Amino acid sequence: MKMQLLIGDVAELRIRARKAEIKLFFDSIGYQLSASGEELLSLSSEYAQLSVKPPVTFVRYDQDHFLSVRSDGRDMSLPYAKKPGK
Repeated sequence: MKMQLLIGDVAELRIRARKAEIKLFFDSIGYQLSASGEELLSLSSEYAQLSVKPPVTFVRYDQDHFLSVRSDGRDMSLPYAKKPGK
């Protein structure tokens, strides 16, 4: 199963409904997403931190336990910091 989340602008993190959706998407895999200034997003876990510029697409691959991050024509894969449901 895979789940996808698109963030088009840093301002989306200030919208209550989007904030809840984003938190649910990342919490169960051990990541947090926050604003890093007006133009960047910071994705962090206890193991790593990554800054990306929106628009960015995050895709969770729960069966394989990795997160795909697509931004600025780059595609990165990160392992889950924790397994969903744990």
